[in-house]
Parts: sequence; structure tokens; C-alpha cells
Amino acid sequence: MITLRLLFISMRPAAWVQNLLILVPLLFSGKNISGFHFFKIILALLIWCLLSGCMAIINDLLDAARDANHPTNRSRPIAAGRISRNRVESAVAILGVGALVCGFILNSLFGLVG
Repeated sequence: MITLRLLFISMRPAAWVQNLLILVPLLFSGKNISGFHFFKIILALLIWCLLSGCMAIINDLLDAARDANHPTNRSRPIAAGRISRNRVESAVAILGVGALVCGFILNSLFGLVG
């Protein structure tokens, strides 16, 4: 359970707020959105957040040595060594591939963008 929490922290969910920007075109489209389409939009947003979280983890894996010496970044779970690198690599592979597959299932063009 601690590993899942640390993995989630490593995905930097606070940065996901900026992913809400993908909803902006809908606000200005003037179209009425049905319940089904709204569900697909929310699902796309969740997939996008998962993918951006995976990219944050990959960045942390690549920069772990540098982050360990950085005054702020050294507290990140990967840089601090609080989570096994092997577990993180396995988890990001599973989450990333899973999110891409879900993206393609949702819409083939969305999957390509992901």
C-alpha cells in the first residue's frame, strides 16, 4: 500500500490540473454534450492524466541522481530511494501501456496522440 501511495505521489497529481485545458474547446464549441459523450470526455481526461503521470515518473527515473542532490527534488520518492526502482519501472510500463491501450479503445486518433 505504501508503494502505491509513493507511486501516486511520483505521478505528480497536482500538475494534472493543467490537463483540464483539454476541456476548454468544449466550452467554446456551443454543442450540447450527451451523457455518453461526457463520459468519454472524462475518460479521455483520466487517460491523459495517467499518461502525464507516467511521463513524470520517467522523468524522475532519468533524473534520480541529479534530483538526489537538489534541495527540493531530493524529497521525491524515487530520488530519495523510498521506492524500488525496479517496481517503479514495472509499474510505469504497465500503467503507460494500459493507458495507451485504453486511449486506442476510446478513439484511435486519441490513442495516437497519447
